[in-house]
Amino acid sequence: MNQPPTRNLWIEKGYEQFALFGPEYLSINRLSKELVLSRATFYHHFGDIEGYIEAILQTHKAAAKQFDSWCKKECNQFFPDIYVHLSQAKIPFLFTRQMFLHRHIPLYEATFLEVFKASSDTFALDLFAQQFDLPRNAENTFKLWITVCEAWYSRIDPEDLSTESMMALGKEVLASVLSLSPEKLHYLN
Repeated sequence: MNQPPTRNLWIEKGYEQFALFGPEYLSINRLSKELVLSRATFYHHFGDIEGYIEAILQTHKAAAKQFDSWCKKECNQFFPDIYVHLSQAKIPFLFTRQMFLHRHIPLYEATFLEVFKASSDTFALDLFAQQFDLPRNAENTFKLWITVCEAWYSRIDPEDLSTESMMALGKEVLASVLSLSPEKLHYLN
């Protein structure tokens, strides 16, 4: 079923604003002015800000699923393939990053974990395990993967999402984590 054009405009703009500036930037008044749409259309389509955020999160889940399918087909190795694809999907990537940064809010944490787990299961964990000759189905591999990703998400520069800078940070984080002695990695056992 096709969505009304004004509803899609609200969702597209809100999705972009959330990705670029975070959830605290979502203002019905600001969005209304930027879209040159009445606030009445917002309330007609979403009812309230919670309904709007839910629609934006559903949009992100669909975008993440599409990204996962694309990467499953196109990515053959961890370096550089994942980073090439991330640099081409900046808004969905930044949206995921915002959810990571705001994971103290249960709804954003749940959505972040759902999207992260789906990406891991679809393609990313396989490539990570293959790159470092780790067992794919081992719980420890997933723990290492999530540790690396959390460190990476917390340090990424949203102003420079080039393939090169994201990959350099990925390698830096991996080197740092993998350089820890086995005693320091006991929590992965």
